[in-house]
Amino acid sequence: MIVRFEIQQPQIQEIIQKVKSITEYTHRSTVASEKLREIQLQMGLQPQLRLKQDIATRWHSTYFMMRRFTEVKEPLISTLALVNTQLTALSLEEWKIINEVCEVLQPFEEVTVDLSLERFVADSKAILMARGLQRATAHRQKRSSIHKPVREMIKILMAELTKRFGGIEQVNVLAEAASLDLRFKKHAIIHEKHEQDAVTRVVGLVAVASRVARPPPLATPSTEEGKMTHPPILPRIQFLWSGQILGESPA
Repeated sequence: MIVRFEIQQPQIQEIIQKVKSITEYTHRSTVASEKLREIQLQMGLQPQLRLKQDIATRWHSTYFMMRRFTEVKEPLISTLALVNTQLTALSLEEWKIINEVCEVLQPFEEVTVDLSLERFVADSKAILMARGLQRATAHRQKRSSIHKPVREMIKILMAELTKRFGGIEQVNVLAEAASLDLRFKKHAIIHEKHEQDAVTRVVGLVAVASRVARPPPLATPSTEEGKMTHPPILPRIQFLWSGQILGESPA
């Protein structure tokens, strides 16, 4: 996957290795793991969390490892100071970089989880997800405060997303499916011409089908029935319905 390659960048990988070493240490050391639990309890944190180890073959396990690291930042810093470990501590800048990397990767993790929960992925969701990832990544790229290693990671991510999904709206079956799905209407296809072309093709197909068999006319939906709101069917992919994301085009 795209993400697995991008987090292999030297500066980010160096930080990940530090996180991994500390995580492995807390799993090996009963004293460290117990102290981490104890400090979380003293701070009133519920439930007490353990650090998560990553799995080399799963990019999102690295994301989960870093996210959990940020969730227990304060008790972890105290734990490492008290157990007098020789491990290299993270600098303030490195903590910020971990946070930024997690923010960039969160949409990819949401899409990964959503896809893993479905046996078959609807064609109508393909364009929405691809464009959503581009929008979310481009949105973070605009932040002036982002650190250089993360900015470079985003730059490469954007290039890979464009390379893989740049022409996805021109895949007829996907564009037609997206134009027919009222859940995603006006959100999936960005370019107006591509949307119009898809609608024209669908209308043409319907016209041909209607000459073969004419079904009884459909009842006109009431005003209330015709209203559409942000679809409730994708609660897991929150970034797709963000007001900041939907209104933007990929860079």
